[in-house]
Amino acid sequence: MIGKLVGKISEIDTNFIILDTTSGVGYKVFLPAIYLRSLTVDTDTTLYIYTAVRENDISLYGFGDKETQKLFTILLNVSGIGPKSALTIVGFTYVKEIIKAVKEQNVAFFSHIPGIGKKTAQKILLEIASKFDTEFSLEKTIVTEDDQTLLQALMALGFERKEAQAAVEKTPKADSIEARVTSALKNLNKK
Repeated sequence: MIGKLVGKISEIDTNFIILDTTSGVGYKVFLPAIYLRSLTVDTDTTLYIYTAVRENDISLYGFGDKETQKLFTILLNVSGIGPKSALTIVGFTYVKEIIKAVKEQNVAFFSHIPGIGKKTAQKILLEIASKFDTEFSLEKTIVTEDDQTLLQALMALGFERKEAQAAVEKTPKADSIEARVTSALKNLNKK
């Protein structure tokens, strides 16, 4: 298994690079989109590698840091998530944002990633939440962007996450976020 590659980027494509090593071998390495955009040809780089071996294919997936590589391997343990889907997820945004979404049980965040629907997002959260000291519950998920906006607004006003989340769940869907905030505040003040 290849664990790390050091070399010069000789070619950049839409989802991979060719990394030339000093031994004269050029490796095709698939990279997360967010990292790929920061690279340029003829620069030296170090990549942490995940080697995916299948019946008739060996593919290399590269990461600029160990934290992204670790998240990628955690995602591979989710049933139905293969290397390409995991790469899409870790390439969607920065790792800290993904971990934050896991801790906040933010189904809407994962649902916006190309190729990840609501059910897959829930499955991801259910299966990896424990890796980040979080307990996932389907009943307590923030599913829509409006719910997420309302939750963030209530937390910005000083409410604890659990009480803000309970208020979001009890607040009826209104025409505007302002109306929902007002309703949620009324419910929170009744306690």
